[in-house]
Amino acid sequence: MTMRIRTARRALLLGTGLWMLLAPGLAEPARAQADAPGAQPTRSVTGEVFYRERIALPDSSLLIVAAMGPDGRNLAETRVPTDGAQVPLAFALDLPEGQPADLRAAIVTEGRTAWVGEAVRIEPGAEDLALATMPLTAHAPVGFDSRYLCGDSPVRAGFVGPSVVIDLDGEWRQLDPVPAASGARYEQPGDPDTHFWSRGDNALISLRGQSLPECRLVPPTSPDTYAAGGNEPFWSLRIAGGLVAFSTLSAPTPLTGRLPERRFERGAFVHDLAEPALRIALSRGICRDSATGMPHPDTVRILQDGQTLEGCGGDPMELLTGAEWVVEDITGGGVVDAGRVTLVFDRLGRVAGTGGCNRFAGPFTLTGEGLSFGPTAATLRACVPALMDQERRFFAALAATNRFDFDETGALMLVSAADGSAIRARRD
Repeated sequence: MTMRIRTARRALLLGTGLWMLLAPGLAEPARAQADAPGAQPTRSVTGEVFYRERIALPDSSLLIVAAMGPDGRNLAETRVPTDGAQVPLAFALDLPEGQPADLRAAIVTEGRTAWVGEAVRIEPGAEDLALATMPLTAHAPVGFDSRYLCGDSPVRAGFVGPSVVIDLDGEWRQLDPVPAASGARYEQPGDPDTHFWSRGDNALISLRGQSLPECRLVPPTSPDTYAAGGNEPFWSLRIAGGLVAFSTLSAPTPLTGRLPERRFERGAFVHDLAEPALRIALSRGICRDSATGMPHPDTVRILQDGQTLEGCGGDPMELLTGAEWVVEDITGGGVVDAGRVTLVFDRLGRVAGTGGCNRFAGPFTLTGEGLSFGPTAATLRACVPALMDQERRFFAALAATNRFDFDETGALMLVSAADGSAIRARRD
């Protein structure tokens, strides 16, 4: 069946039945592409990075500044060899006009991230920008040191003693060093076709003989602050700037100490603190808070005084951001093959995508209790009745969402409080 699309002359506010005008952040990219097909205009973004500590950078250090889109893809980046220069370090890059972005900066030394800054939000527009100085802090990660982009696929790497642990294809793998003509090469024991070959700020990665596109070291997207907790009995863990604070219901005054070097054991990153006497183990896998059901990216176990405490850790936002989600089902009614329905979440509480006919954008709120969506703006197209009906069901299901979860196949479930119906989507 041939599908005819016509322009609608009205606007509709999602969730209340009235169309709204398209948000500027969605309209401008389309306009720019129409004005200059094949070459999207760019805007200049300039700034500098600085840190307060009186620590000299090695001559071989590299400043990396990257602008990431809401779906986690690199929109622009610059890589500036320091060649012995010290902070402040200046940078400049060209960002596509009309695109929202998170700008992140990091200084890399000997292939490892040494200094990082908080993300700076770049709003859609066409004007050149001169940013304020971006402060950096010493990188004190929990788990993984560095983040790579292999094409559009993110891979995390954590160096543990002589080995490296990589987060790839949904699994954590420990690879051990092997001789290499240049750089540093690591292989999975018994499977040399799974390897990580680091060459400065680039790497070559293969998974069971399948090579990824060449990987580039990029600034991490996760903050250096890590939180975890559990119930029955209650406990709370916070790690920030390399310092640990741990408390329980019976001992609410936090026990504090410095986070020691980690090791990788039985699929978990393990930190053993001497003072206070505490073992912290972080392992991969969706963990649901026993009180709220909120999914978290990590399972955390604490060993203290012979007692093992279990709970969840990491930022639930990490489970939503950094990818485009393609909808497979809307409240049990399936989806129309001809209409692609998608969502992209960013870390600043915005969601965008397509409803199968119209593009949309709006806010979402993620709390410790659940997930909800606010009023959403959309474009003004009208499509064939089947797509319009599907889009109405999709927007109504978004408005009714009060939590999210994942099914046994890893699909994202946006669940309604009213009847338990859900939107099911999968990472593209």
